[in-house]
Amino acid sequence: MSKRRIITIITVMVAMVILPVIPVGAGELVLEEEPGTMQFDDELLSEDDSIEIIDPEPAEEPDQENDLNGNGAQFVEGDFKYMDNGNGTATLLGFSDTARDNFNPVIPAVAGGKAVTAIADNAFHNEHVLGVTLPDSIKVIGNWAFNGCYIKDRIVIPDGVETIGEKAFYGSTKYSNGVTLILGRRVRKIGASAFAQNGCEGDLKIPDSVETIGDRAFDPGGGIAHCFRGKLTLG
Repeated sequence: MSKRRIITIITVMVAMVILPVIPVGAGELVLEEEPGTMQFDDELLSEDDSIEIIDPEPAEEPDQENDLNGNGAQFVEGDFKYMDNGNGTATLLGFSDTARDNFNPVIPAVAGGKAVTAIADNAFHNEHVLGVTLPDSIKVIGNWAFNGCYIKDRIVIPDGVETIGEKAFYGSTKYSNGVTLILGRRVRKIGASAFAQNGCEGDLKIPDSVETIGDRAFDPGGGIAHCFRGKLTLG
C-alpha cells in the first residue's frame, strides 16, 4: 500500500474521532454518544421547556354492526324490520321475524326516529298481503318489492314516490281482477314490468312527472282478461 493512501486513511479516521467533540455555536444540534438521541443547546431551552412527542391516533376500527353489505345496521320496530341508512333515513326491509298475520300492513313514515324513505328489493315478495298503505315519505319502491302478493281493491302510489323498481308490483293482485291503480304526482321512473301480470282495470293516469317507463310496465300478460279498460290520461 502506498504511503499516500495510508496517510489519507489515517487522516479520515482522526477526523471521525475529533468531530463529535468540536464545540458548536448556540442553537446547533449536538450529537450524543448514544445513537438516535439529540439535545438542544442550553441557550435555546430552559429547564421548564420540554418537547412532547405525540403519537398518531390509531385508525378507527370499522363498526361491524354497521357493515351489512356496505349498508347500515338493521333494527326492528313493530311488525317491520328496517335498515339505518346513516343519514337520518331508514329503508324498510320487510316483516320482522315476530310479525304475524299482518295482511294489510300500514307502513309508518317514521321508525326509530328516522324517516322511512324506501322499500327494499324483495321486501314483501310472495307475502300474503291483501293491501298496503304507504306514507308520503317513501321515495323509492325497490325491485320485486310487492311481487307475488294478493292485493285487492287498489294500489295507491303516494305522491312522495319518485322511483318504482322493476317488477315492483308484478303479479301482486293474484286471483283479483278489477284492481285500481293510482300513481302519485311525483313519479319519475317506472321500471320494466313494474305492474305487469295484474288484473287492473278502469282509468290510468300517467302524471307529467314521469320521465321513464320500462318495457312491459303495464303488460297484462296471459290469463288476465283485461287491463285498464277505461281511458289513459297523460299529464
